Amino acid sequence: MNDSTENTILIINDRRSEAWFIERVLQKVGLRSVCAFTGREGLKKIREFSPAAIILDAVLPDMDGHQVLSEIIKNRTPAIPVLFITANENADKQKMLNDLKNIHTSNRQKHNGDNT
Repeated sequence: MNDSTENTILIINDRRSEAWFIERVLQKVGLRSVCAFTGREGLKKIREFSPAAIILDAVLPDMDGHQVLSEIIKNRTPAIPVLFITANENADKQKMLNDLKNIHTSNRQKHNGDNT
């Protein structure tokens, strides 16, 4: 990672006003950020910028946040910290937690060669 991307945080959020708000907050604490407004764009920018961390919205227009997170986990070594967020008050939070647990367990088994 070079100096220009060392402190870059990738914000993946289809709501531009939310993404820009997060971007301004990060700038105030001295962090550089890059925004992506779809899951596919976010995955592309991960390869392009090698961010230090990712702030990922659960609801995106082309892929849901779980699918994006699964791709991030599957394709990244070393791991990039991901903060998973949603502004959707109707989101099924228990389902989201279960989905995240399943993604984590599945990917851990793949990395450990465990097929159980």
